[in-house]
Amino acid sequence: RRFGMDLLYPTTRYVDGLSTTTLKWKNPSTGLDEIIQNPLYPETSRSPSSVFLVGIVGVPWQDVATSESLIGSGLAYLTADQLKSLGRWSVILGDPSSGIQPTDPLMIERVVPRTGVNPILNAPLAPTTSTNPQENPINGHEYHAVADLQFACIFQLEVPRDCNLVAEDKGCDCKPSELLDWMNVPYNKPLCQPPGGGVAGTTQYFAKAYPGLRELQVLKEYGSNSVVTSICPKQTTGAADDPSFGYNPVIPAFIERVRGALR
Repeated sequence: RRFGMDLLYPTTRYVDGLSTTTLKWKNPSTGLDEIIQNPLYPETSRSPSSVFLVGIVGVPWQDVATSESLIGSGLAYLTADQLKSLGRWSVILGDPSSGIQPTDPLMIERVVPRTGVNPILNAPLAPTTSTNPQENPINGHEYHAVADLQFACIFQLEVPRDCNLVAEDKGCDCKPSELLDWMNVPYNKPLCQPPGGGVAGTTQYFAKAYPGLRELQVLKEYGSNSVVTSICPKQTTGAADDPSFGYNPVIPAFIERVRGALR
């Protein structure tokens, strides 16, 4: 895109695939476009109003949660219509077609450190020099990224991972090779710092998510039948059947949306 090209399909491709009863298809035999029946919608048995899209996306849960969920226990997600009426789409997505970035700096896709304040919690982003992985309650702090993006949010692992023991596991973010760049500058990832603070080491205490802007664009365009949730859970400790634990809050968000459509 920086060179005037974008090799990705437009997001309308996916929205149309979920919401229109017919699709344009290029016949490989003739090379001609044809109109075919969308297999999601057999001619008589299903309508677009009965298809819902749930996204578990790289976005702070605080940005898409009800105001009551910001403190205490429990987590309830805003509906797509509430995201629109409360102006949250401008917070988490901006307007990519017009080059307008999200007003939450945590949702800006950037390699270099970002600055600003999360508008929901009024929480300033923390600098790359921080040794407190919870200085900013959403993403800890910015870090010295070279071939990576800054994080939208992080969340504490239930069990820390010793990356020295899984050196070949590319999913471990705190391997010795991940601590310093080629100029011997510390990355200082918040993922690799103890929850109480300290120097980043080879034990991974937190997991991360990147800004999920493209996914959010599809969810926004899909409209009222979208359900937007965060891949960064509010609660990662305690009983697995607790309604607030992990991704459990996604289920009632989906059920409430379907229930509303069936009334």
